[in-house]
Amino acid sequence: MQVRHPDIPGLDTFPGTAFHSARWNHEVDLTGQRVAVVGTGASTVQFLPEIQPKATHVDVFQSTPQWVLLKPDYLLPPGLHRFFAHHPAARRALRGLHHWTQEAIGVPFLPTEWE
Repeated sequence: MQVRHPDIPGLDTFPGTAFHSARWNHEVDLTGQRVAVVGTGASTVQFLPEIQPKATHVDVFQSTPQWVLLKPDYLLPPGLHRFFAHHPAARRALRGLHHWTQEAIGVPFLPTEWE
């Protein structure tokens, strides 16, 4: 996998730790740290909610704004976890429902004419 790094002046002399999310450095403890994230893609949507509660401060930088929809995160009750552990098809069905519900929300934003 080829990893693209943004062209940020001074990045080569930055004294802190820097790494690409595709090459996550698990040795770095972000607890109590100031963190800057460059990009708002799918990876960011996945890892940002996990690191934000640990970090003292998080800044997110994006070059081009994207359409943003709420990510439906919620805790499942322990009983439902147990149910899904014994019924993986039900877990996949719920995941599929979430996926296609989110996809359907975006349909009105599709262009009416394709270039």
